[in-house]
Amino acid sequence: MTKPYIWQTRLLIDHFISLPIGAFISFPEIKIQSTLNGYTPSLSTQYLNLLAKLNIVGKTGNNTWVKKKQVSFHKRMEDGLEDDRRTLAQLKSLQRIKI
Repeated sequence: MTKPYIWQTRLLIDHFISLPIGAFISFPEIKIQSTLNGYTPSLSTQYLNLLAKLNIVGKTGNNTWVKKKQVSFHKRMEDGLEDDRRTLAQLKSLQRIKI
């Protein structure tokens, strides 16, 4: 299994960055093995749900998503790390179980 930040970055670069705000988004399904109880999570949908909680995308219907704002790639590592800290703090506040 590829590390999450690699496939998430590929999804953003390949299927999100070039789209204008307001465009419909379609992420391909990420193939993973089922859990021991037979459950196969939809990683793309879970990722889109997190992006929606961060107000980056919006859900407009069943498996239909629209781009609400652009994701930036920072030129300076320090700026990227600071943005990562803010994003992680946002994600932690959204989770029932603190990471």
